[in-house]
Amino acid sequence: EQVYTIKYGDIGAEYDIEETLREAYDYGRVGTVKERYKIVSDLKTNPKDFEAKFTYDSEAVRERLLKIAEELNQEPVNSTMKRENGRFVITDEKSGYEMDVETTLTELTGLIDNMEEGSVEITGRETEPEVTRQDNEKATSLIGTYYTTFTGSETLGRNINLKVGCENINGTMLAPGETFSMNEALGPQTYANGYRNAAVIVNGKIEDGLAGGVCQVTTTLYNAVILSELNVVERSNHSLAVAYVPLGQDAAVAGDYKDLKFQNNTEYPIYIEAYLSGNKLVTNIYGYEEHSSGREIKM
Repeated sequence: EQVYTIKYGDIGAEYDIEETLREAYDYGRVGTVKERYKIVSDLKTNPKDFEAKFTYDSEAVRERLLKIAEELNQEPVNSTMKRENGRFVITDEKSGYEMDVETTLTELTGLIDNMEEGSVEITGRETEPEVTRQDNEKATSLIGTYYTTFTGSETLGRNINLKVGCENINGTMLAPGETFSMNEALGPQTYANGYRNAAVIVNGKIEDGLAGGVCQVTTTLYNAVILSELNVVERSNHSLAVAYVPLGQDAAVAGDYKDLKFQNNTEYPIYIEAYLSGNKLVTNIYGYEEHSSGREIKM
């Protein structure tokens, strides 16, 4: 329902009067005397019309349409889901809008070139979100779950790091084809971000360092990923055996050289849940269960 007005004066529209007068003045003044005499004599029976050339700033027209597009264009909004009190809360998706600047420009310049006033309709298209409510409603099955244990007697700093690590990955959604990075999800492992000092494994030795314990969160999630049959893109082991999972089932993160990455290789979104319950660290992965109920994954 919005109407935008463009005045001819706004786009530098004008007639080139001087050039037209010059052309008219020069008519019959070029050539031999005989040629000029014939041109002028013919004017008695065949008058000559000189039409002033119409010009305007075509770039100014484009710039105006681009500003209108900035106002009209809307990004589509994906349906979201989060888990509250053991239930999923799912929102509706919203379509977006993208103005077709080039088609609108073609129609508009056709109007301007004819030196007319009038209107053209802005053309555009709806843009669809990647994730719909229907997609999310199909992605609420528990497709993989795993837990590890810890004790209250462990250092306070380590238990704080477990909690912060879970909070940072809890509620993460991955669209189909999207890849998850544990390092990105955990964020910078600094004191300002809530992490504390605790034991870490460095080159086969136990040392004190920031964010000790986040590898247990990573490992627990890794095992849930395996059980979900998602595509593991990157995984590194520790330089020492860890106590909270069997040999070969650990996953380490460190700096920018060790990361856990996996891809949502399903056709539906997946949702990651991570939390502490008593002495358990639990990770759940929800999505669309495409396997039979009797299917079993064993290490």
